[in-house]
Amino acid sequence: MAATSLDQAVTRCLQGYTRDPGEAPVVRGEFVFPPDFPPFAGHFPDQAVLPAVVQLAAVRLLAGKALGQDLVPVAAHRVKFRGMIRPNESVIVAVELHPHESFWRAAFTVSRESDTVASGRIDLARA
Repeated sequence: MAATSLDQAVTRCLQGYTRDPGEAPVVRGEFVFPPDFPPFAGHFPDQAVLPAVVQLAAVRLLAGKALGQDLVPVAAHRVKFRGMIRPNESVIVAVELHPHESFWRAAFTVSRESDTVASGRIDLARA
């Protein structure tokens, strides 16, 4: 799956989002990835789990929406994946953005109900 088609597939799974304005904007989005979401097919057969790269793509997508620009990842820091996301589970992705030199630093969490399933920081530059 090419990056553009991954972006399109992740966008289709976005149920809605909100943006809190401010010097460090915060954006939150709800995602539901259906059983026929293409990355589930090979990850893993008979035990579908949302790949980590898709979770990071959701973070990048929300950051881009908050800033109104296309972004590319340039670095990742202290990224931890603590749980699995299964088909049809609702997850909330929260991203807090801070300007940092020539890029944006995005501190994020991915949560399911009251559990944090992923967290960390990624640096994003304008595409």
